[in-house]
Amino acid sequence: MNRKEILRMLVNHFFIIYTCTMFATILFCSLNDPKTTEIDVSFLGYAGIFSLCADLPTLVYLSDKELTKKGWWIRTAIHTGLLEIVLLTVGYKLGMYSGVLGFVLFFGMIIFVDAIVRLVTYVNDISTAEKINGQLKKRRGDIEGRGTK
Repeated sequence: MNRKEILRMLVNHFFIIYTCTMFATILFCSLNDPKTTEIDVSFLGYAGIFSLCADLPTLVYLSDKELTKKGWWIRTAIHTGLLEIVLLTVGYKLGMYSGVLGFVLFFGMIIFVDAIVRLVTYVNDISTAEKINGQLKKRRGDIEGRGTK
């Protein structure tokens, strides 16, 4: 991947992660402390920092060559481990959770949001692949049409 593709990927993931973080915050607060009815505006900045930290472990997927299935699974395991370590640490330092129950819920939320981000990214990748395949079929048809004249 070149720098432009890496930057595009990181920015796309950042916004998906940020959106999911906000939804997960609402869910987390309702599970962990049902009395919470509003969140301070400063939390938006914390969510941004948190989302940026969540985006960085994605760099383990960078490679100049195509990944095998085994390589993808290994990198996915490394990514998930790094994601949990980084986000549990950052979340604790930012005061996003406390106690054992908070830790367990936060751990679960990280897995949940990671699954949603993967799903959204997968759907976007399928859409992009379909567009590319459509353009390739159109070009192939144009080339074959010229060749028969």
